[in-house]
Amino acid sequence: MSCLQEDLGVVGVPDLGSEGTIANGGALSSLPLMVSDNPETVSGASGTLWQHSLASASGAITSRLFLWHVNGSGSSKKLGVTVENTGDTPLKISSVKRQTGTGGDYLEIGKCNAKALLGATLDNHTPVDAGDIAAGSVGLVEEFSWNSGAFRGAQYEITVATSSGSGNVSYILRTVWGATTSNLRTFKASPVALVGTHPRGSWPASEITVDLIWGTGPTAPPVTQSYRLANRVHDFICKAADSELPNLASDNPANFGSICRKINLKLQNMSMEDVTVAVYVNPRGGAFAGSVRASTMLPGARGIPKLNAPGDAVRLGTIVSPKQTQKTEEIELVVAGGSATPLLIIVVPL
Repeated sequence: MSCLQEDLGVVGVPDLGSEGTIANGGALSSLPLMVSDNPETVSGASGTLWQHSLASASGAITSRLFLWHVNGSGSSKKLGVTVENTGDTPLKISSVKRQTGTGGDYLEIGKCNAKALLGATLDNHTPVDAGDIAAGSVGLVEEFSWNSGAFRGAQYEITVATSSGSGNVSYILRTVWGATTSNLRTFKASPVALVGTHPRGSWPASEITVDLIWGTGPTAPPVTQSYRLANRVHDFICKAADSELPNLASDNPANFGSICRKINLKLQNMSMEDVTVAVYVNPRGGAFAGSVRASTMLPGARGIPKLNAPGDAVRLGTIVSPKQTQKTEEIELVVAGGSATPLLIIVVPL
């Protein structure tokens, strides 16, 4: 278990105040991201759920994978993650870090995965195929016995490198299911068809930046302001249209598998007095969980327990906005699998 970070307490949502200004949303240069959550409930005998084509001349690539599926086939299966070597030099699965869970409480599993990702406490895992993967061959990262009706959620960071440690790396990362372990290594076909709107895709970045502007003038009293995120506007970097295989991908507006690496809360206090503010996270779309940290309020990663919209919130802490200056608090947040979005960041002057 790699998600031992303490959870914050649940509190009531404060007054939402007025809508605050959000600016400069976009992707940060970071690890590429693959999201495999469609079809969430998998039927049929076997196949490819999703894939991510990766290539570099640097000798190694590290990427993130968010996996989220239920076995709806009616029989026991194997669920796996594979690497197909599409280059002409041998490759190795050189590092696997992951947190995974199974059971009926999807949101709790998603929260654990989110805490391990943000807290950098993913477990080290030895790949099934730890030796060389020859050109054209498929190596198995991990497999799970997958009973009928069972759910499996996982967050990975996987590094694939040339066996020599230098040169061109070219491979396809896949999530697959089938009857046997050897069966999993045979799949090279395109992913199965989409079912509904659960997210699926492969994108070049897995971290997001956005600026939240809170301010008070020289004479007006400070006011509460709220900032809506994960709502297909300012922090929407995982669009189907921008994914590999866009016609088979599905939007990821909640940014599952991603880190909102820099939510820059810019406190602009032009008054003649220091102002202390409290900062809250509040869901607006349904049940929500995840993980969060902030540069001074919460220097270590903490869990966001199950919050019910719209009445529940967590309070991240308080921060002083010095008079006649700007101060930035950097907030990092991961949305747990199973969560409903959007969500609000609420800044309340005390």
